[in-house]
Amino acid sequence: MNAPYLPGEAPPPAFPLNRYLPSLPEGMLRGWLSERVAAGGWVLFPFGEAPALALEAARLGYRVLVATSNPVLAFLQEILADPGEASLWQSALAHLAASRIEDQRLEPYLRAMYATTCPRCGAHISARAYLWHKGASEPHARLLTCPHCGESGLHPLEETDRALLPPLQRSYALHHARALQGVTPPGDALREQAEAALKIYLHRPLIALFTLINQAQGLELLPPQRKRLEALLLSACDRANTLWPHPEAVKPLRTLATPAIFTEWNLWEVLEEAPAAWAQTASGVPVRTWPDLPPAGGGICIFPGRLREAAPALESLRPQAVIAPLPRPNAAFWKQAILWSGWLWGRASIGAWKPLLRRYRYTWEWHAELLGEAWKTLSPHLPPDTPLLALLDGDEAPFLRAAVVSLANGGMTCESLALRPAEGAQIRARTGEPQPPSSAAPGALRSLALEGIRAHLQERGESAPWSCLHAAGLRSLAQAGALAFAAPGQTYRQVTGLLRLHPLPEGLRAAPAQAQSGQMRRYWLEAPPAEILSLADRAEMAAVRALAQRAPLPFPALDAAVCAALPGLLTPEEDLLRMVLASYAAEGEAGFALREDEAPAKRRADLREMAATLKEVGSRLGAGVTSEGAVTPVVSWHFGEGAAIHFCVIASALAGKTTSQNAGLEGQRWIVLPGSRANLLLYKLRRDPALRETVKRGGWQFIKFRHVRRLEADAGLRRENLDARLRLDPLTYEGPQLPLL
Repeated sequence: MNAPYLPGEAPPPAFPLNRYLPSLPEGMLRGWLSERVAAGGWVLFPFGEAPALALEAARLGYRVLVATSNPVLAFLQEILADPGEASLWQSALAHLAASRIEDQRLEPYLRAMYATTCPRCGAHISARAYLWHKGASEPHARLLTCPHCGESGLHPLEETDRALLPPLQRSYALHHARALQGVTPPGDALREQAEAALKIYLHRPLIALFTLINQAQGLELLPPQRKRLEALLLSACDRANTLWPHPEAVKPLRTLATPAIFTEWNLWEVLEEAPAAWAQTASGVPVRTWPDLPPAGGGICIFPGRLREAAPALESLRPQAVIAPLPRPNAAFWKQAILWSGWLWGRASIGAWKPLLRRYRYTWEWHAELLGEAWKTLSPHLPPDTPLLALLDGDEAPFLRAAVVSLANGGMTCESLALRPAEGAQIRARTGEPQPPSSAAPGALRSLALEGIRAHLQERGESAPWSCLHAAGLRSLAQAGALAFAAPGQTYRQVTGLLRLHPLPEGLRAAPAQAQSGQMRRYWLEAPPAEILSLADRAEMAAVRALAQRAPLPFPALDAAVCAALPGLLTPEEDLLRMVLASYAAEGEAGFALREDEAPAKRRADLREMAATLKEVGSRLGAGVTSEGAVTPVVSWHFGEGAAIHFCVIASALAGKTTSQNAGLEGQRWIVLPGSRANLLLYKLRRDPALRETVKRGGWQFIKFRHVRRLEADAGLRRENLDARLRLDPLTYEGPQLPLL
């Protein structure tokens, strides 16, 4: 259960609608696929939630079957795979702009809905957007860029801006009725729910959107032009809602909750800017719709239907691997996808998704049931022992719990679990048989989960966030085959109770709730094993070792090397690796390399120098001086009446290792280290409450190499002022803000 975390090689790509979908890095599939799938072999993406990853697999020379019953996801995958030439987009938009409405071209008609004047030069222009307070009857600001004088930014609303809204009310009822009719006709049992979903569309955007859709439906276009025009309209559908916070948020969108301040966009300008967004993934990957197949050299086949309908495709193609970026419960996307599908392709296109309008609460328990049914449907139609990689874009405990429980109940055997705190989790599994219901008593299962948690803390050698402990307990239950009780939803409920850490189990400590709460609260053992190096120290050593073996090293390669050295639930945070690099390395065009003053020979010389300097200063002060150790010297000053000061000289920031190995020293304890390690050490102390407690309890203090040199040069240093002089240069964080934990 300890396969390495796959960190990827580049940030998640940007593409239309990506704010609703899993945020997964590029470049994470190459190694995993090459070890399991022959060139040209079939790979199944069963949920269609990560179109960019499907494209990545296709570019690597694999044939990819993307199964999805969501018409929006199927369309998104098709267009991203082959956006087409810029001329296609331009001609589609030109046809729409030139269409006639009320004796004028559509473009000026739409622009007039956003007409404003430049506050600097008075020119008549279009506002780019408006800002609204939630619940307000009108916007409070306009965002503009004047093409005449260059004025740009936010400006208060003027009376002429307000005067645009009342005339629009006359046509709102008609457009609202069309929006409802596109999804649920009169008398439909779900009409009330569709109307509730429409509440996130203000009057002007809805009128503009349906004006565009109605005009587009009347155009005679070639099929490739029609596809691109539908893509432009899909971008407009997304920009027409009130789910655009100001300032823009980076976190994924999950609910239909309108933010306190939101942006209303100029939908004509959205159309003009959309082609560039759709073309960002431009690759010309061959894309087909089942039963047509892509060439053997790689491509995508979209199966636009339910998984149970895909059985013939699966048995015919016999995929060699399954890659499953897992969906979350996502009312924001799922309900809007129902609306958009009906508006763009007709009510018949909505299909299996329409009942989701009825659901008000998308719970994790329900989601576990949904995923479990998907795996039960898939498993019988896949070859035995087909490898599966499930990807989660986040480490939230409920998400991981639903994922693992659904796999165990759906005929999949979990083989490994890797998690990177605050980033994601990855589950490796194989097709198998559904687990029989567990007959173990709840008490025995609780003990099993706690054993897994304690074992992880021992292996870790430091405190751990709740997400890691939850994963460790879940892994322990999965290894024992104890994740099936009845239905996945019932299993989810019972496992939730088994993994609670309140009240705190015997032998565990936790950071105060007010200091660290929820997902970030950290836990540790009351009596940790002294011989185990902390994860942070091991991550530092692994990163430095990788740089020493091969440099320059791009960050993705370094990250992958460290993740391979510390697999599974020991995957270190990216912030920690960045702090290690800032301490040891310099970045060039080709990547990171150790700085010249970090060369091993140079640091060994520094250690010898520090040991010799401390001996000389101690002798000057009249102390009895002893020294032990050559690799990491410990210099001790012994004064009368048993008083002693010990200096542990290190070239690293391995504070956990140093305090553990020298816990028996009696007297003042100092760790002597290079000043370039200060930021890294302070980060470790802030990150790990167990280390902070060890340092405080042991009375450990820190002094930099440069200050030892100053003490040597200090002619006024005496025994009487020694304590004060030792503390004149404390560790302080230098540079950008310390990463928040």
